[in-house]
Amino acid sequence: MMPMNRLSQNHVEAAAHSLEPSVETFQTPSEVIVVAHLAGVVREEVKLEGGEKSLTIKIVGPANPEQIARMGYYSHEVVKLYGFTHTIQFSTSVDFSKAKATFKNSILEVRMPKI
Repeated sequence: MMPMNRLSQNHVEAAAHSLEPSVETFQTPSEVIVVAHLAGVVREEVKLEGGEKSLTIKIVGPANPEQIARMGYYSHEVVKLYGFTHTIQFSTSVDFSKAKATFKNSILEVRMPKI
């Protein structure tokens, strides 16, 4: 049995992949809005890719084992969702080149004008 204060990289990876962030999509008459709750992620780890009818959110970067080790036990709040990729398909076309994204308090909001 593994001591509570020690985690293997496999356990960290498994925990990270088991956590799915909440991703919601909204539409107004003029834009499509995507909101994702990305706890434990920093702005530099978020990569966006867009198409005419889709948005892909990627989280790049390693888990933060130093922070987990300081806490002395596993806490899903501090495991970063590295490797997470989520693609949202839209029913309407958007202009991704004019998208505006904000990231504050672990919440990503992407606003894309409809074409």
